[in-house]
This record gives sequence, structure tokens and C-alpha cells, in this order.
Amino acid sequence: MRAKKLGFESFAAMRDEVNRVILTWVPRVMFVLMPLFALFVALAYRQVERNYLHHLIFALHVHAAWFAAGTVVKAVEIGAPGIGPALEPLVVVFGVAYVILAFRRVYGKVRLSFARIAFVLIAYFVTYVAAFAAMIIPMVFRQVMSRPT
Repeated sequence: MRAKKLGFESFAAMRDEVNRVILTWVPRVMFVLMPLFALFVALAYRQVERNYLHHLIFALHVHAAWFAAGTVVKAVEIGAPGIGPALEPLVVVFGVAYVILAFRRVYGKVRLSFARIAFVLIAYFVTYVAAFAAMIIPMVFRQVMSRPT
């Protein structure tokens, strides 16, 4: 019902369009988000004697681990459709635990390290949500504007 109000023929049509937009734009957006993650790390760890390139390599490493975990879940989802969705919360837990351990391993125990990690993760989450909204909102707006009155 809500999908029809937005100008889609059905919920399935809206889901297909959202998936198309995500598959088109997420790889492109990640080229912006990864350097921003590195920038957030650089801001949080200003006193640590590393330059931006070190932070960028760290960001690439963390994102590679996140993508690997997501790939495993998608592979399980394809092989065993009932199990895949149950693993998604575990991927979130893995992602947070992994990034905390990675920060500890790379940057060590510095003063206020938990607050620094929290700053990076919260800033990145807000940026990620804003990027996701920037992908989806124009698609919905285009659909609403194109429907007949």
C-alpha cells in the first residue's frame, strides 16, 4: 500500500528499484566513504605519529574485513537461504569487535582510546546513513514526480 503511494506498482517493484540503486551506487560511494573513515581516524588519533596514508591503509584493512564477513554471509544465504539472515546480526557484532581489536592492535592503548574509537564509528555511521539516504531519496523523489496525477 505504501509503495503505491510512492508511485511504485508494488512493494516488489520498489524493492527491485532500491536494490538496483544500491548495486549501482554503493561501489562508487565506498570510494568516498573509505577516505572519510581514514579522515575520522586521523582526527581521532592526531597525537599518534602517523600520517594520513597510514590511516588510509588501516581503513582499507578494516573495510576488507567487513566486506569479507559480508561475503561469507551472502554465500551462506545463497547456499542455505534460511540460515543467511540469522547470521546478519553476527556480522554486525563481528564488525564492531574486529574494528575495536584492530584499533587496539594498530594504535595501541592511547589515552581515551574507547572514546576515540566511538567517535570514529559514530561519525562513520552517520556519514554512511547520509550517503545511503543520498542514494535512495532521489530515486523515490523521481518516482513520485513521474507518477500521473
